[in-house]
Amino acid sequence: MTCPDEPTLMMLADDEPAAAAAVREHVGRCASCRAALAELRAERRLLVEALHEGALDESSVAPDLVVSDAGAAAPVDRWWGLAPLAVAVAVVAAAVAWLVGAPTAWQLPSSLEWISPFHPSGRLTWLFTGMTLSIAVAFDGLPFASMVTVAGQTVAALLLLLLVVLALSGGVRRVALPALLAIVLAAVAVPAEAFVSRMSEDDVVVAADEVIDDTLVARGERVLVDGVVSGDLIAGGQRVVIRGTVRGNVIAWAQSVDLLGDVGGSVFVSGQFATVQGGVDGSLYAFSQDTRLVGGSRIGGGVASFSSTLTVEGGVGRGVRATGYRVDVTGAVEGDVYANARRVAVGPRSRIGGTLTARVPDTNVLQIDPAATLTAEPVVRTWSEESSPSRYLTGSFYRGQAVWLVAGFLTGWLFLWAAPGAAAVRFETPPAVLRTLGVGFLCVVATPVAALLAGLTLVGLPLALVALALWALGIYLAKIPIALFLGRTLLGPRGPGGPALALLVGLLAVFVAVNLPLVGWIVNLALTLIGVGGLFAWALAVYRGGGAATARV
Repeated sequence: MTCPDEPTLMMLADDEPAAAAAVREHVGRCASCRAALAELRAERRLLVEALHEGALDESSVAPDLVVSDAGAAAPVDRWWGLAPLAVAVAVVAAAVAWLVGAPTAWQLPSSLEWISPFHPSGRLTWLFTGMTLSIAVAFDGLPFASMVTVAGQTVAALLLLLLVVLALSGGVRRVALPALLAIVLAAVAVPAEAFVSRMSEDDVVVAADEVIDDTLVARGERVLVDGVVSGDLIAGGQRVVIRGTVRGNVIAWAQSVDLLGDVGGSVFVSGQFATVQGGVDGSLYAFSQDTRLVGGSRIGGGVASFSSTLTVEGGVGRGVRATGYRVDVTGAVEGDVYANARRVAVGPRSRIGGTLTARVPDTNVLQIDPAATLTAEPVVRTWSEESSPSRYLTGSFYRGQAVWLVAGFLTGWLFLWAAPGAAAVRFETPPAVLRTLGVGFLCVVATPVAALLAGLTLVGLPLALVALALWALGIYLAKIPIALFLGRTLLGPRGPGGPALALLVGLLAVFVAVNLPLVGWIVNLALTLIGVGGLFAWALAVYRGGGAATARV
């Protein structure tokens, strides 16, 4: 009898009766097969010990999505030495230094510069939620800031609870998690409502002598704010008029939004008409048909406008970023002005402290009055001049992908070092892959919806923040187990280089797949959903105490 192949020996190492009857007699006579079998059994025991389990539950083994011990590394080769890690850290550090030291070399398409942290205008609109929280916390003592503080403390307690639960054994974990969760939530119990709610089919009015010491959520035919709102204002209706003071942020959607008072934070408005006659300490984000900053108005931050018509007659403390049909500037802008429109006009009393960049269909539609004050030479770009070449022909594409590859390798190393059980996720059959994709889709879609519903109360807000953090982390890490599985499949279960080379080869395969022309985004979406589903199955198996056994989807 010839020596059996490695899969047969792996089944014998798992004490499969069919394999034992076929090859046990041969293994008894063959020294090399006995040595290979002993090594496979040792690897099996090592993986079980790493997952804090005493032994595999053979009754649960099934040919579906499994967390398997096949191909685990020996102790000296469980992960790699310091040299590859040092190289990865050095490459990432060099990439970050290059990005920070030469931001002008890191060019995005002009239509996306407003989201780039390395472009001046990107600071205007980057991280919507982060800006909102930062502004709220800056106003010390406001209810919203207190809410964020309580939520942050609860999130920290829940994350500590998660670490404690993961360190427990399977049986104790299932009993301890509900009890510890109840203790944490009881310890940080706060009032159930996170805001003041006023809903009406008629008008919602905050009188001039009224003070609301919290965030106000209002909806009605008209929302009229003549008093003081100490927190944020979230308003919707046919018309929203603010003549009083809002010390937080304003989020409004209506056919007409009129801001005549003062806002301590930023303003996010969506509607047909948006008019600002008062003062805004933060920035203005407008999505409307017509946005107008009346003379005498003041925006302390910047303006990001996605309006058909933008008229700037007042003062803007930073820059203006506008995309639409027409942009007229007759006021004072301290920073840069970027206008992507069919018509751009700069009036005689206007003053621009930065650079005017106009992206127009033709230079004739740009009108700059000779009396206007411009501190820098305007930059004019016509639409015909900006036909960009294929991204595959630009060096920035490959630089960005190289940074992604090295960052993915380093992140994968840290993740699989911290959670070695995730390295054993395998996708063995097409039905299992489809089920995993479906589970991943549900996780990606349902988690933010559930978090939003839970976040409507202060009790549920910490849980919502934890859920969103785990949701974002799962999407970011989704391709790591897939890359490792692909690498092991391509190199073989005992391929050279161990898990390090397998992860690198798998990441290269993923890199090629997600950058295929036309279908790359579909592949990227599918791999992300499959990866999220696989991580969910692994986490569920660990919670149930079967981290070293089968994880059914």
